[in-house]
This record gives sequence, structure tokens and C-alpha cells, in this order.
Amino acid sequence: MDLGSMALAGGFLEPVSPSVFQIHPAMPWFYGRKLHQQVPSAGVRQLEQEFLRVYADTADYFMESLYENQDAGATAVLAEEGNLTQALALALEGRQWEQAQLLVQPLAQVYRMQKRYPELRRLRRQVLDAAGHTAAEAATRGAGELWLYLVGTEASEAVELMELDYGEALNQQLLEHLLAQPQGETDPRTAAVYHQLGTIALHRGQLDDAEQLFQRSLSIIEGGKGGEDPASVADDYYSLGQVKQYQRRYTEAKEWFKKALDLHQRLPDQEEMVKDYRALGLMSQMKFEYPEAQSWYQRAREMVEESRDEETAVLVFHDLGTLCHAQYLFDEAENWYMQALSLGGRLGNEPRMAVEMHHLGLLAQTRGILYDDAEGWYLAALEKHQKLGNRRGEADECRQMGVLFHEQKRLDEAEQWYQRAGEIFESLRDVQRTARTYGQLAMVAEERGDLPHALEWAARTYRLAVDYSSQGIGGDLLLQVKAHLARLRDKHGPENFQEWWRGALGTDPPGDLDVDTSSIL
Repeated sequence: MDLGSMALAGGFLEPVSPSVFQIHPAMPWFYGRKLHQQVPSAGVRQLEQEFLRVYADTADYFMESLYENQDAGATAVLAEEGNLTQALALALEGRQWEQAQLLVQPLAQVYRMQKRYPELRRLRRQVLDAAGHTAAEAATRGAGELWLYLVGTEASEAVELMELDYGEALNQQLLEHLLAQPQGETDPRTAAVYHQLGTIALHRGQLDDAEQLFQRSLSIIEGGKGGEDPASVADDYYSLGQVKQYQRRYTEAKEWFKKALDLHQRLPDQEEMVKDYRALGLMSQMKFEYPEAQSWYQRAREMVEESRDEETAVLVFHDLGTLCHAQYLFDEAENWYMQALSLGGRLGNEPRMAVEMHHLGLLAQTRGILYDDAEGWYLAALEKHQKLGNRRGEADECRQMGVLFHEQKRLDEAEQWYQRAGEIFESLRDVQRTARTYGQLAMVAEERGDLPHALEWAARTYRLAVDYSSQGIGGDLLLQVKAHLARLRDKHGPENFQEWWRGALGTDPPGDLDVDTSSIL
């Protein structure tokens, strides 16, 4: 038996992969104690510096490995996690900021890949404690570049996790610092901050602001080193496509998505290409160009199956389900939704399972005769959202249950579900969903012939819709509630309507209720 086999058999070595091993955790402590007993402190410090140099170089290599092969790179980083963190502590102690950044990058990347966000944020706090928590503090210690990296990655992560207020605050810090620097207006890092702020505006539905921010980012990159950073240019193209998508300007959205795809194909970046294919498929679907949508989705499907990317395959299966659903190909739609549900379950992706359950319910409801099946799927999705603590998802299912019973003229049950949904949306301060739920309660009251309560719910919807549209979003919602109020006015009589409105709200009723809703999809 060779020495390696003997070490494995004796427990001194533990396998990490077929070619990588780590020593027993007690051994470093044992050898460290012996070293301090036999070597003068100056010699130990020299060895520590050599240890730091070696692991800074190793960390740099690990970052390249993570880009080339995430799984193999992550395995290597985790095998050396203890040594990397020890080297990082030495770098921070000696204020060797460049080495500290090299060491923290692969650890942060792997933590993020594995969604170990609490550990990732503790790691950043540890480094910022040494480097400085503000740009000014970091600059006095010579750690300005390290501060930019740490705050920049945390800002990006906050946006990804939908912590929009926190992400905005961090990005504003970055923007203020960058614009104060020479050539800050043309710094690619400034472009990255504008892109992040644009993403925040997009999530909030502030589409005009988002478009302006993405265009600012794009002008910096294309005006400077755009040719050297096609990935960032493509990100801006894709995001501008999303803006046009949400504005329902689908032809323009397709143009931006195609520009993004062209760059991603040149790189090539298959993961981003799949995103582009799916976006182009959706835009074609929204334009009722079903054969073209099928072609884009099939390209995405072929690519994820070739790369064995099962997590994205779930999304593509769902896309194909929605395409069949839109064409009333119910059996085919059910087959795709069930494939997505099954694969999501095998991967342990419970949020995705809830989405597929919801769409299977929608499919059964669309068929018009499978109300019990629809109810079963909605309740299964509701249970899943409750288990996950997803309050918005829970409320969405409650509202859909209300729609299901409303469609069957079971008004008492519909009202109960709508009220349950409304209470959750109110607690979440989700103005749009709250307003839409109030509107549905107004319709229930109207169908009962209870005009006072219908007016009360519709007026509450109107006030929320006005507030929502003042932010530059929700125009369709405001048109819908105006049309509903006009119908209630005509039923109640214009004079009675005016009297009720003044008595209930203390103002004159709106005079622009006669609107055209034909443009609403």
C-alpha cells in the first residue's frame, strides 16, 4: 500500500473529488503549534507572507476556473475555503488590499452560487470593517478599489434579491463616488451603476425612468470601450427590450432582444442566448405570431437539453405550455405544464411547482367544465405558497379562487376569497393588486344589485388607480375603473351618482368617465 492509500485509510486525508484531497482538520493546528515552537516569530511572519502570496495566486486561478467550469471551480474553492479565509485574514491584517480582493472574489462567487447569502454578507462586513465602510474612509486607507468591488457586488445582489430600497441606496453611494472622480462620467463602472438603477426602476414599473437609465449606461459603454465589453452592451439591449415589452410595444421589444441575441451569439454565451430566445418567443406570442414563437422556444429547448440545464428547461417547458394554452391546444399545454411540474419537483424547486400548479388550474378553468380540477390545483398552489411564506403568491391564489367562484356565479364564496386576497395585498402595500381586487369586489356587489356597495368598492379602486397612474404606471387599470364607474353611474342615475359621490368622498365625481377600453388586452 502506498503512502497516499495509507493516509486515506488512516483518516489523515479525506477525498473531495477523485483527484483532490484535504488533510484532517486537526493536522493544521498540530503542525502550526510545532512550527511556532521551532521557528522564530520573524520566520513565521515570512512564512505567512509566502502563504498569502501563494493563496492570492491560487484565488486568481480559481476565478478563471469558475468562469470555465462552475462545478469544478466551486469544488476547488470549497476544498481550499479554510486556507483562503486564513490568507484573507492575513491580507486584512497587513492592509494588503489587492491580495484581499483576489482572495475574497472566489469565496464570494461560490457563496453567491450556492445562495449562502448570510455568509456572503458576513464576509463582506468583515472585509469592510478593515477596509472602511464609506468611500472616504476606504480612500484614506488606500482601499478604494476594494470598497468599490464590495459595495458594487452587494448592490447587485440586493437588486437580484428584490431588496430594492437597499439596492438603490447602495447604488446611489456608488454613483456619487464615481461621478466625483476624474472621467467618472465615462467610467464603465458608472454605466454599471446606471444599469442597476434602471433595473430597480423597471421592477417598480417606472418605465420612463428605467429607459433613460439604461440609455445612459449604453451611451457610456458604446461611447468608450463598448467594443471591449459586448456583454454589458447586450445587457442594456436586453433591458431596453424589457422596457418596450412592459409598454406593450412588442415590435420594438423584439428589435432590442434580437440585438442582444446577436452579441450573445458572437461571444458566445449560451445561457444568455437561451434568455434571448425565450424573450423573442414571448414577444412573438404576444403578437399572435405563434409559429415564430414556437421556433424561438424550440431553439431554447434544444440548447438547454444539450447543456443538460434542467433548471432552465423547467422554464422553457412552461413557455411551451403557455404557447399551446394561448392556441387552445389544451392537451399539449397540459403535457408541457406537467413536464415542468415533474422536473421542478425532482429538482426541489417548490416556487416553480407552485407556478405550474397555478397554470394547470388556469388551464382547467379555461376549459370551462373542470372547475373542481381547477379548484384542486389552486388550493395545491396556495398550500405551497403558504409553506414557502410567499404572501404575495398566497394572495394571488386567493384572488384566483375568487375569480373561479365568480365565474360560476357563486358570489358569496367569490367575495370571501376576494376579501382574503385584498387583506393580504393591503398588508403588502401592493397598490395595483389591491386595486384590482377591490374592482372585483365592486363587480360582485353590482351583480347582486347592491349598487351602494358596488359604488363604494369602485370608488376605492378609483382612488388607488389614480395614485398608481400618477407614478407613470397602471394606465389600463385607471381606464377599466373609469369604465366601471360610468356603468354604475348610468345604473344609479347621474344625479344620484353625483349626490352619492359628494356625500361619500366630499368632492365632485370625476367628469372623464366615458373612456374607450378597446385598446386594453
